[in-house]
Amino acid sequence: MRKSLKHLLKDAHNGKGVINVLHVAVGLSKTCLDDYVLAEWNMIKQQLRVWFVNNQQPREMKFIQFEINPNSK
Repeated sequence: MRKSLKHLLKDAHNGKGVINVLHVAVGLSKTCLDDYVLAEWNMIKQQLRVWFVNNQQPREMKFIQFEINPNSK
């Protein structure tokens, strides 16, 4: 499992929040713009979870299938 902090930025095209995970733009809510989120990628299950922590209370923002690029296998 791979975890990393990501800076939530504003998408220039639609104004929503976006993070970059392995050169893939993952869209999120704009409620937490300019904050940091925790991205957790389970490479065995090929799933990505994104968490926002506020006042020590984690909240899951997104859960998606996030497949490994076949060219990297």
